[in-house]
Amino acid sequence: MFIATAAAELDRTAAAYRAAGHVLRGIPDRAEQYLAQLQAAQQVNWNSEAGSAFRQALEGLRGPGAMLQDEAFHLAAAAETIAADLSSYAETARQLGTMVSLLSAVDITAVAQDVGAARLEGMRIAAAEAATDAGRLVGYVQDNGGVPPLLRDVVARLW
Repeated sequence: MFIATAAAELDRTAAAYRAAGHVLRGIPDRAEQYLAQLQAAQQVNWNSEAGSAFRQALEGLRGPGAMLQDEAFHLAAAAETIAADLSSYAETARQLGTMVSLLSAVDITAVAQDVGAARLEGMRIAAAEAATDAGRLVGYVQDNGGVPPLLRDVVARLW
């Protein structure tokens, strides 16, 4: 089913963002080592124009190292937030997939006379179509504020 594929795609992407967050969390330590190496290199005392140029070049490298320390923490937090959001979408996709499967297996006219079988069938079809890829599924969930309450209500009757 497409929804399972979309959920798996979202899970894979979330795992990639988690891995990126983990790598980014390690950058401040490496940046600290980088800055320590720069400091040690600046202690080389060459009494020449080349030595002065070398120390100036090293000083120019200090800024990017300090920036890496600051930015890595924020980028790691952003990656972890994105991973959590994607995991949540994947779980919603699985729930939606179960609901679409269940509704596909019953006579909607008999189950949903009071709420409008045609409306419910349209919602089921829209959910199934949205699940053709992860991007469309996320759009569907965002547009509907999650799984539409009508789908939840009718499926709850069937359980």
